[in-house]
Amino acid sequence: FLDEIQVTCNISVRVLSEEEEAVLVYRGVINTMDVPKGLILEIGGGSTKIVYYNRRNLLNFATLPFGAVTLTDLFANDSSPEEAAKHIEEFFTDQLKKLPWLQEVDPEAQMIGVGGSFRNLFKIIKMVRKYTDKPFDVHLMISDPLKYADDFADAGADIITFHVECDSDIDKTINKIRSRGVKPGLVIKPNTPASAVFPYLDKIDLVLVMTVEPGFGGQSFMADMLPKVKEIKDECNRRGIEMLIEADGGIGEATIEQAANAGIDVCVAGTAVFKAENAKDAIAKLQSY
Repeated sequence: FLDEIQVTCNISVRVLSEEEEAVLVYRGVINTMDVPKGLILEIGGGSTKIVYYNRRNLLNFATLPFGAVTLTDLFANDSSPEEAAKHIEEFFTDQLKKLPWLQEVDPEAQMIGVGGSFRNLFKIIKMVRKYTDKPFDVHLMISDPLKYADDFADAGADIITFHVECDSDIDKTINKIRSRGVKPGLVIKPNTPASAVFPYLDKIDLVLVMTVEPGFGGQSFMADMLPKVKEIKDECNRRGIEMLIEADGGIGEATIEQAANAGIDVCVAGTAVFKAENAKDAIAKLQSY
């Protein structure tokens, strides 16, 4: 197949080795995230890459021959989504046990989830949209949100937030989202000052203040991000702008009251809900604050 492409298109194609792919994944993480020691899990459509590093040293890596699409297809005949999820987890665990070096990973290494299949994400939004009128708030942690705004709008997103640190033109991205009848919002990472969103406050509906470094779940809540909420609210009040302030990262029973008291309107909870024994009860407890 590759030979045919090279001849037809008159180009030279070289397939990267497993190590070269691992190095690219590793460099992509260390150049964009301040995580000195990590275990990177990149789940693509047909393969999964696992990379273990310590600061500037790539310690180990592996490529598993399955990904989001192949796993979905593998258990497509299961009787329910819950059964499929259970089987996928069991299958994934069995495959990881075949990598002996994983047993030597430092417990302090942070898990970093990257990559993923946008096609599957669009599919998930479209499927769930059929069963609920709840607003879909989609947070795009990608470098070029302008490129994907139409896809998520078509899938049924009600709110699309994207990072002020992205490569896309901020105004063009806001206008594109708004033109699709979707509410636009901006996100700021921990190292980004609140003032970065001030030029756009009259053009958006929501500001998301990250209370962890974006990229993976289960991190500790960064309370020192809360003063940003007051800065943004004060600026909005000064200019007569109504704005929702959202927080994402480390939100749970131990932190949500602190977030609410700081003036946050919307809290995003992941680990606190999906790792709870009863997700419905966990949500109810969080909503009681």
